[in-house]
Amino acid sequence: MDGAVEPKPKKLNLSRIIIFIRNTVYKFVEDLYKKFSFWSNLTPKIVYPRNMKPILIYDGNCGFCLYWINIWKKKTKDRVEYAPYQSVINQFPQVSLDQFKRSVQLIKPDGEITEGAKAVFEILAYNPSLTWLLKIYQNFPLFAKVAEGIYYFVAKNRSTLSSVLRIKNKDKL
Repeated sequence: MDGAVEPKPKKLNLSRIIIFIRNTVYKFVEDLYKKFSFWSNLTPKIVYPRNMKPILIYDGNCGFCLYWINIWKKKTKDRVEYAPYQSVINQFPQVSLDQFKRSVQLIKPDGEITEGAKAVFEILAYNPSLTWLLKIYQNFPLFAKVAEGIYYFVAKNRSTLSSVLRIKNKDKL
């Protein structure tokens, strides 16, 4: 050696790495949420008879959607109505065809409309043993954003997922 002192390698600071990873994941989820989330607090209310049950409206031509609707029907029993948008579109002019095609739409008895993951958690809350899911969604904004991001990612790829379900169900026969 020529007498030069080699610099000490920097120690990895674990807490800084964790904070960096957390911030990176949060930014990714935030971007995903912004990219796929289209719901708005400005959704108009529908005049809807108060004695009616909530109704979840879905794409009746989507195999993936039908698969999940059957599961949710079992969970909510007769507390929620379900209908394909193709048969009720004229009853709800406040909801555009694009909105119906994009995600499930929940019309609540008070006339409020919600969609996407929020709508799913809201219908599941009609089962008393599943209300905790909605509480997590409402009380943890990061969870809500991740749920919406995943929902809209799945919704955009549901035709592929429908094909996967068909293949999976063929194997069971």
